[in-house]
Amino acid sequence: MYDPKDPFNEAVAAFYVQASGGLGDLYAPVLSLTAGDAERPGLLGYIFGHSWAAVHAIHTARPSAAHPAGRFLLTVTPKAYAGTGAQAVHPGQ
Repeated sequence: MYDPKDPFNEAVAAFYVQASGGLGDLYAPVLSLTAGDAERPGLLGYIFGHSWAAVHAIHTARPSAAHPAGRFLLTVTPKAYAGTGAQAVHPGQ
């Protein structure tokens, strides 16, 4: 997504800034993001603050049309998901 040599880099950054400011939605297929993270390790951590695996789990656990109340995210590190909108629970609790 970010390539300093790409002449359209500023346009991509502008889309991201506008979406993060609530002026629109930015969608990227998860496989494209995963491929980008493979090329540039840490890309998803930079964008989302979490690894691609955590982002996928968060997305799956958040409320959706099919699961309005969301789903529980079973993890041994529930604090890592604080503030993500996922209901993270430790299996021992």
